[in-house]
Amino acid sequence: MTVTAPALVSASSDGRAVVAVRGGRATVFDAASLEVTATGAVPDDVIAAALVATRLVVLHGGQLAVFELPAFEVSATAAVPGATTIAGVAGDRVLLPIDGAVVIARLGAGAIALEQLAAPVPIEDVIAVDSDRLLTIAAGAVAIVSAVSHRLLSRLSARVPPAPRLCGLAAGRRIAWLARADEADLTLLRLSDGRTFSYRTAAVISAVYAHPEVPWVVIATARGLERVHVQTLAGHPMAAELDRGACVAGGDAPVLCWIDRQGRPRRTPLDGDAVIGPAGFRLAMAGAGAAAAREDRPTPPMPTTPPMPTTPPMPTTAPGDDAPPAALADAAAAAVPDDTPPPLPTRVGRGPRGRSSALWRVELADWARAALAGAAPDRDPPALDDTPLAALARRTALTDDGRRALALLYGAWLVGAPRPSLDRLARTIAWDEVGGDGSLPRAAITSVAGGRVALRTAVARFLDGGAPARIALAGAGVAASPPRGRVRVHTDPDLSLAAAARAIATRLGAAAITDEARAGGRRGLVIALDEAWLRQRPLIALPSGGFDVDALVAAPVRDDHALIVVWPDREAPEALADWPALTLP
Repeated sequence: MTVTAPALVSASSDGRAVVAVRGGRATVFDAASLEVTATGAVPDDVIAAALVATRLVVLHGGQLAVFELPAFEVSATAAVPGATTIAGVAGDRVLLPIDGAVVIARLGAGAIALEQLAAPVPIEDVIAVDSDRLLTIAAGAVAIVSAVSHRLLSRLSARVPPAPRLCGLAAGRRIAWLARADEADLTLLRLSDGRTFSYRTAAVISAVYAHPEVPWVVIATARGLERVHVQTLAGHPMAAELDRGACVAGGDAPVLCWIDRQGRPRRTPLDGDAVIGPAGFRLAMAGAGAAAAREDRPTPPMPTTPPMPTTPPMPTTAPGDDAPPAALADAAAAAVPDDTPPPLPTRVGRGPRGRSSALWRVELADWARAALAGAAPDRDPPALDDTPLAALARRTALTDDGRRALALLYGAWLVGAPRPSLDRLARTIAWDEVGGDGSLPRAAITSVAGGRVALRTAVARFLDGGAPARIALAGAGVAASPPRGRVRVHTDPDLSLAAAARAIATRLGAAAITDEARAGGRRGLVIALDEAWLRQRPLIALPSGGFDVDALVAAPVRDDHALIVVWPDREAPEALADWPALTLP
């Protein structure tokens, strides 16, 4: 049977499951294996669908309905007049844009609670950053607001394409992408600092497929599909049939899932070399960002870089790297079978190696790609002296094997395969440093889950040179005599916690500050501690709401780090009573 009508296809928040809805039936399948995990009847007039944990939410005929999986039993419904689509999922909340406003549908046990997102002007677009935060665009202004309290958390000074626009998140929810249909520019907005970049496609854009956790976006144009790595601005042509429905998913292994002519799910891997594709494209710097220009639009060569006969020059500055550009040439990426390691690109470049250059990351990525593919298991990594990676290795007292393991894991992050399996790492790294009791596991900068090991995200972003997301830095440099462990500071109840935190940071010389809104709850507190420790600053935490004392007491604090809780009273709560009180001059 040939499928003619398209299906509604979307992925879960973690990218591991996909749902396809067509003709009054929904099918949920695993993105990695394509194994069907649930299937059942849904209304014939479904116009949008989303997976929310173990539930399927569909929008049809002005109704929002929740189906419990795998039984496909309706557990709740609610009338949502005027809703046109499902804009995203933030935890247990579904975002519904309605005539310049956003209705948030919170899914409870057997009920749906509706509330309108408070906003002073009509909202043009809304994107779920995570379970607690939303990115809104209103009159061209970009802001981060709380999904819980609707409070404004921050503003981003960024220019974005005018409405109407296509938009979403990518790269572990760190980069927002925006585009206009019938134009050829993809705008990338880095949430950490509001900096924008652009990528120019070969033809005007008709659709964009992306997932918040995946660094690749797939762009449909009149000339075919392009996959674009949003952190390196590298583009490749690719082939897949998307006219019957598709989405980006995959979790640890990013894929494009699509429906074939017989209505069966198919998948096309997206991982691979983040390098420029075949001749016809070139990246050129344009102000603060980088833009891709077609070969038929002459672009002057990069200064100091001689013309290459077959490979166009490519600057290394991209949304995932704050370093200034260095002259760099990349070999064209050849099409290879799914399980065949791609050929290593040749690179030509000059410039200093160290904090001011991204060249060491490029060389490290080449080495890691070869090591993970088994092409050069015994080859040493490139020289890493005077880099953030070498400084972190010294600070954590890594052995030679531990340094090699750290270099390989960061290299895996750079090539878009951040969670290699334990057995693959063990072919080139001593087992104690992979999953045993070596210096790297003891440093507590990696995590192991499901037989795969990865750098903690805060560590990888620090090595990228990225700005912290869960803390605000106060002061400059390193605190002169920072405290250690868990300490409390009592402040005047009439003084705001934020003002007290700034005063404490000033007296310490340098510190990091976080609160419930910035950290994003208990889980975010662990990331905030990592971000502060990596920058050698004590973390000042302001308790409030869900960011309560119990959460602060349970937070893991390293021996060489400090968690300072600001308490607005002279009497400490029982949970903090045994913490030493910090006395500041």
